[in-house]
This record gives sequence, structure tokens and C-alpha cells, in this order.
Amino acid sequence: MLIVALFVFVVWIASVCLHEFGHALVAYWGGDRSVKDKGYLTLNPLKYTDVGTSLVMPLIFLMLGGIPLPGAAVYIDASKLRGRLWKSAVSLAGPLMTALVALVLALPFWLDWAPASPTGGWSLPDLLRSPLPFSPLWAALAFLVTLEVAGVLINLLPVPPLDGYGILEPWLPETLRHQVNRWSRYSMIALFAILWTVPAANRALWDGVDAIASWLGVPAELSWLGYSLFRQWGTILLLGALVVAAIVMRRSPQFQNSAHYWGGGTGKRDPSLDRFHASAQYLNYLVEQQRYDRAIALCDQAIKSAPHRYEPWQTKGNIFLKAERYAEALAAYDQAIALEPDFYGGHHGRALALQQLQQPQAALASFDDALQRYEADPSLWSNRGSLLYELQRYEDTIDCCTHAIALEPDNALFHYNLACCHALLGDSETALDCLNRAIALNDLYRAIAKTDPDFNTLHQTPTFQALMRDT
Repeated sequence: MLIVALFVFVVWIASVCLHEFGHALVAYWGGDRSVKDKGYLTLNPLKYTDVGTSLVMPLIFLMLGGIPLPGAAVYIDASKLRGRLWKSAVSLAGPLMTALVALVLALPFWLDWAPASPTGGWSLPDLLRSPLPFSPLWAALAFLVTLEVAGVLINLLPVPPLDGYGILEPWLPETLRHQVNRWSRYSMIALFAILWTVPAANRALWDGVDAIASWLGVPAELSWLGYSLFRQWGTILLLGALVVAAIVMRRSPQFQNSAHYWGGGTGKRDPSLDRFHASAQYLNYLVEQQRYDRAIALCDQAIKSAPHRYEPWQTKGNIFLKAERYAEALAAYDQAIALEPDFYGGHHGRALALQQLQQPQAALASFDDALQRYEADPSLWSNRGSLLYELQRYEDTIDCCTHAIALEPDNALFHYNLACCHALLGDSETALDCLNRAIALNDLYRAIAKTDPDFNTLHQTPTFQALMRDT
């Protein structure tokens, strides 16, 4: 029945959004205020869903094996979270939200509101004979509870990038984290391959799911009937999802904003760059996976299509910078500046490349060029301050940190850098105040400060020693 398929898919996608909302809400409480600016606290699905991973892929997995694929994604700035406990809490929040959704959906069964089978087992004729309206939706609801329970169990597996691994990751040694992350791109493929091809693993998962669903009052036969009804219309629903995906990719503000970030954009639409802007999230993925050559190739295609636009050059420079190919980054930023000299991002990127190329005076001039065009980017002030710190111009660094903090007061790094400069200038009281603020915002800086030579003059002070004690 089409109504069953639509009901299951819509509620499932809504539950995925609630899952990601849980991550974002706890991240906001933990210190990452950027989730609010990104729209993750609005419960607008377009703010944190990817049409491929949140619409098409979950539907395919549901059709093939009834496996609830984790779909949407929010991007958390872990550096702004106040310590490891908050990082683990952010990862745990998603499965807890999914568990809450499962409990809410199971309430009608838990409270015995669902119709009883007249034959002792469930079949479609039983549902159609039920006096309750829209009776087939009971099968859909039972299937949804099973999906939510399965989603919780799968997400809690300690496999990257699932939330179970995210809970453990902050507590693992750095060398182990690095080794695990190297193989994380293959872990989901391996996991679902095991679930599909190893009967014992599949049986263990679904035995656990059935046990929990049964405890919630959901009949296993009714859930299976819901899955069967869902699959009858799965192909049509998949085609509909593909159409929706195509529409959303062209109209969604999420894609426009992502393209604006990568290209640095002015907000002016150029049809020759439509394909480049639509691939912005794919560029993000490629860079995260360190597939820099493929990302550069996409930029080169965009440059060929729109040689008069600066955005592909700006993006190319950003990618080269990530890849630590600084001379090539500098050349790309120079091209972007030649095409759009008033965009501050080109000058900012140029300064970062020059700094890495050991050309501090030229880098400082580019930082100043960027600030002449735009002063409201805290990272610009912070990066300029880092260069001045390298030049041992600590008073000027303090000025940059102060500007950065005025724009982003809850950034622990800015307060920590400010503390370092005051300590180096002999202002112990101010240094300790700033360090205390940095640790309050992110407990990671407590461990960093213990071995930071900038605080050597403070090591014997009671206040510093008290700050260094773990709480």
C-alpha cells in the first residue's frame, strides 16, 4: 500500500532529522555556538540533510534488507566543546534522541491502543477487517518502531563514523585514533557487508531488535507485515526520492551556502558555475578523505567552464592549502585576487600560504589587505595574531586576539593564545585569568598548558598549579 510506504519514509526521515538535532543541541550546550548559525537548531530538514545520504540511500537500504542506514549529518566544531565528556555526550545525544522517538512511536502498543488480531496472528486481511480507521498504518507504525530500535543498536556500534565510536573516540590514544581514522572510509561498507553476508551477525542484530520491540509491545508479525507493505511500493518511492533529490540540489539553501563557503562567493548566481556549486558538498567530502587531486580536478573543470569567475580559483587555493601544497595555493589565490581583488578571502588565503612559505612580511601585508576589505572574520584576526606571535610581537598579537574574542567570545583558542602572550610579557595575573577562561571553555587546554613553555614563569605559582589539577 502506497500510504504505508509514504508514512514509513516520511516518519523515518523526520526521525533522522531529530537524531541530528540531538547532536546539535548538545553541541550547543557544550560550547559550539556555530551550530545555531548553521541552522541546525531549527529542525529544518534542509539544514542538515544530504539528499543522497538522507533520502536515496536510506530508501535503498530499507528496500534491500530493512536496515536503517544513518543518513543526515551535522558538522560539529569539536575544538569548541568543553572537554572530552562533552564530545562523548554529543555523540551519545543522537542515539538517545532516536531511542526517544522509538518510545513515542511505541506508546500505542505499550498502552494497548493497537487493535488485536482476530486470528491470533497478523495478516493484511486482519488489518482490513479492523474497525479502526487507516488500519494498515498500524503495520507501518510497528515497522517504524523496529527501524528506530535497529537504528539505535547500529548507531551504538563502535565503528567509525557511527556514534558508538564517537562516544569512545575522545578517550582513545591519539595514535590509535589516527590508525582507526585512516580506515574509517571503508568501515561502513564492511559493516553492512557483514550484516548481509554473515547469518550469525544478522541474526544477532535482529534478535536484539525483536527482543526490545517485543518488550515495547510491538508484535513481530505486525512489524514484518509493515515491512512487506513498504517494499511493495519501494521502487516508486525511490523514483520519487530521486526527483525530490534533483529539485533540492538545485534549490536548497544548504547547497548554496556550502558553495558560498568553498567559492567564497558573492551570492551572485552564474549559470556557468551551477554544477560547481552543486558539487560543493562532494568537495567537502573529497577534502575530508584527503582525495585532493580529485577535488582539484573538479575545480579545473569549473575554471574551464567559467574562466571569468574567481570562485573556482579560491576553492582551488583552499584545497592546496589543506594539502600543504603552499606554492600552488599561493598561485591559485593570486589568480582569484586578479579576478576579484575586493574579496577578502583571497588575501586571507594568500597570507596563510605565504606564512607557510616562510615569507612573514609578505604574509602580514596580505593579512592587512584582507582586513581592509573585511574585519568581521574572527579567524582572520586569529591567524594574523599567530603570525605576529611567531615574530615575537606579543603586544600586537594581544590586539589581534582581543579583536577575535570580541567577534567570537566563546572560542577557547583565542583566550589561550591571549594567555600565552600575557605570560611572555610578564603579566602573570592577566595570563592566569585568560588561561582560566580558556580551560573553562575547553578542558583540553589544561593538558596543553602543563607542557607549554610559554607558561614556564607561572609553574610555581599556586594559581597555576590549581588550574592544572584535573577536576
